[in-house]
Amino acid sequence: MHLPFFALPRLLEKYNPVIASLILAIPWLFWHTPLFVFQEWRGDASFFYFLLNYFLRVIPLSLIFTWFFQKTKGSLLLIILLHSSYNLTFNAYKIALGLSEKSAELLREWSIVALWIIASAIAIYYLKNRNAQLCVPSID
Repeated sequence: MHLPFFALPRLLEKYNPVIASLILAIPWLFWHTPLFVFQEWRGDASFFYFLLNYFLRVIPLSLIFTWFFQKTKGSLLLIILLHSSYNLTFNAYKIALGLSEKSAELLREWSIVALWIIASAIAIYYLKNRNAQLCVPSID
């Protein structure tokens, strides 16, 4: 079983969704870091640029995925589809749109801004609705 699907329900029992998401972002970042060594995976980007870029995506994605996980009452299928569709979109848009490397880099940077805006809205939602009953899927 993938770590977030194992750990997230347990973290949500102890922490609010924002903190639980930030805690999960740390192992998620390190889980994929070995792939950055391979040129085929990171393209023309330097190791450190790609690591920074990835770090700036993992944090908001962790919160977004947590929100979807809760809103779907813990549906692993929908989270896996969300993760896969994000990966496909993020990795294929350069080819699909016929973008130059410079244009693709600009789109990557703006997608990070969009992720942070969405994650900020979710964080505000969670922090404003602190007293609302949070959906914590069962750990069965």
